[in-house]
Amino acid sequence: MRTRAVISCVYLGFFSQVAQIIVLREALTAFAGVEMVLGLTLGIWLLAVGCGGFAGNRIKLLRRRPFLALRIMYLCAGLLLPVTILAIRRIPELFGFAPGEIVGLATSLFGATVMLFPLCFLLGLLFVANARVYADTEAKWVGTVYLLEALGAALGGLVVTFLFIPLWSHLTASLGMLFLAAAVLVLIKEKGGLRYVLLFGLLLLAWLAYAGSFSHLHKLDLRTRVLNRAAGHLLAVSDSPYGQLAVTRYGEQYSLYVNGTLAVSYPDRMSAEEAVHFALLSHPAPHSVLLIGGGAGGTIYELRKHSVSVDYVELDPELVRLAREHFPTGAVAPLDDCRTIYQDGRAYLSQTGAEYDVIILNLGEPSTALVNRFFTREFFQIAKDHLLPGGVFSFRVPSSESYISPERELFLSSLHKTLIDVFPGVAVLPGPTNIFLAAAEPGVLIEAPAQFIARIKERGLQNAFVNEYLLPFRLTAAAYDFVGRHLHAQDAKDNTDLRPVCYFYDTILWNLHFSGPQKWVLSRLVGLSGRVVWLAGGLGVILILGICFLTRRTNTVPFLFSLFATGLTGMAMEVVLLFCFQVYLGYIYAKIGLLVACFMIGMSVGSYFLTRRVRSSAGTLMIFQFLPAAGAVAFLAVAVGVIPHGISSGVVESIFYLLSLAFGFCGGALFVIANGLYTERFRGRAYLPVATGYGVDLAGSGLGALAVSSLLIPVWGVAFTVWLIVALNLSVIMTVALFYPRGAPG
Repeated sequence: MRTRAVISCVYLGFFSQVAQIIVLREALTAFAGVEMVLGLTLGIWLLAVGCGGFAGNRIKLLRRRPFLALRIMYLCAGLLLPVTILAIRRIPELFGFAPGEIVGLATSLFGATVMLFPLCFLLGLLFVANARVYADTEAKWVGTVYLLEALGAALGGLVVTFLFIPLWSHLTASLGMLFLAAAVLVLIKEKGGLRYVLLFGLLLLAWLAYAGSFSHLHKLDLRTRVLNRAAGHLLAVSDSPYGQLAVTRYGEQYSLYVNGTLAVSYPDRMSAEEAVHFALLSHPAPHSVLLIGGGAGGTIYELRKHSVSVDYVELDPELVRLAREHFPTGAVAPLDDCRTIYQDGRAYLSQTGAEYDVIILNLGEPSTALVNRFFTREFFQIAKDHLLPGGVFSFRVPSSESYISPERELFLSSLHKTLIDVFPGVAVLPGPTNIFLAAAEPGVLIEAPAQFIARIKERGLQNAFVNEYLLPFRLTAAAYDFVGRHLHAQDAKDNTDLRPVCYFYDTILWNLHFSGPQKWVLSRLVGLSGRVVWLAGGLGVILILGICFLTRRTNTVPFLFSLFATGLTGMAMEVVLLFCFQVYLGYIYAKIGLLVACFMIGMSVGSYFLTRRVRSSAGTLMIFQFLPAAGAVAFLAVAVGVIPHGISSGVVESIFYLLSLAFGFCGGALFVIANGLYTERFRGRAYLPVATGYGVDLAGSGLGALAVSSLLIPVWGVAFTVWLIVALNLSVIMTVALFYPRGAPG
């Protein structure tokens, strides 16, 4: 019986982790790559699992026939995973959105909840069923279930990172998990299940061979993705380590999407000319150019008109491969005339000794945390350090020639303020897109249309849009005056690595396209002081202390508070680590499974250590509650004082893995301690709430994912978030010290 229970618990962790990573990547694509939606999705996932845990306490079948319940629910979960993926792919179509069209925050939240709740609720019930196998005999075995699930989750993170993502599509992987669920159903049969192990092992190998060829599965996968690409014929889809890529064709227009967001379109001559010519015309005699992103849409062709050498940096080699394979020759032939570097643009500049006359940032606006890291004060300084004397740095963002809303004014002002803090010369050219130009030396930039026209004629450029006929109508004195009035908003803040305010400002702009409460809420958050958050947190702690005082003899509130804080701290710090990993290294999508696996390995080690080696007590609880607070402060010191100062990317990556292990260890240890002390209060009762602590822990985790990713980091930054986490854990220590229940259990 125990062997079958171990298999069941490990598989639950494995299945949950694989499903979570696959679903998160699909959700990111469905909602146009916005990481705020990623945090919302993760929060909904955890809260729904917690709801399943709470509900599982009351279901009689889970107490009387746990193995029967497990078999039924594993089959349902295996079926629900591919169904959930297909449902997520239909979100844009169901809500009437076109490819690349923005999706509102309220729509994202509603869509993610509807699609994820059935599967996640079932995962919560599965934990209760597994816990019942042990908890009916001894309460401490709840910690063992938690340990085994964490081990399975660690294995799932590794398998996703090194097998599923590189080799399979998400749909192929989900169907493989359905097959594996069928094998587990046999393994946990009450009688004779183990004799089928060899048979299902052979069937699993057959499945792997079939999925490896994936000719039939590829067709099915492609057909399901057509559902949310109605605006064009889908030519190809690829799941690379850096995201989901799709190539579409509509007439003679070719488009390449990355995580649902338009990355490159061809032909788009106006965009290509705007990206290139203003920057190169601002330099008196450019010879060397660095282009970061967007090289497959005609941009390099425009660069070659100036007879310059071009270094083109692109993070994902798969993007260039798809463009070469499916775009017309005119779009990709210029790629042969430049040096293509497959690396994160920021990492390349941080490591190379090369210097350039012109650096062009061609990644669009900072609508995601991934792109925002190229618009921060720290990156601007890196770019400035790699410009030759008289060098020019350029980027462009959407704007307007007639009306700029207060929200867009705040966005543009933040970019302008951050840029002038680094560069001595800054100019902003007006138009439907604002061209930001920055020079490493004063007096280099030009702004008058006559100056641009003179250089166009001098270099013999034949342009369709940036030419001597249209520039006088675009670069008028009135247009310069109009945009200049909107670059100095008083509330604008610098955009930095650890306080990505432009990302949040862009999210506000994103939601201004929609009516509803999200527009009002996000607009009000801009001016909200951090003191309000501290006040709200303080009132919450006072309320908890009051409840503890009123039920001070036998209350369990200190333990539940600890479980809630443990879940919130663990997930909040994991989100902080993921965000900072993205900022400093830039390839979180390739490593997210490994980072999560490290967290789960740490959690399993912490669970094992406390289950087997340490006796739970109030003193032990307070000691281990202090560790994540100390770890958060240590992380902040490393993030601010060590990582930005030139250490190698390999060392930085190792630091993040170690920190993920450490916070996982603290989370696993604290769950075992606090949940053990909580369930001890119910010893001797017929009803043992084995999943209450699990549900409270997940509720904290869900709130941490929601708050940190969508609010705390974008509005107030990483440092503010870390200090809130420290204060929360210190509040738990104070609560346990004051109100640790000393009455008899029960």
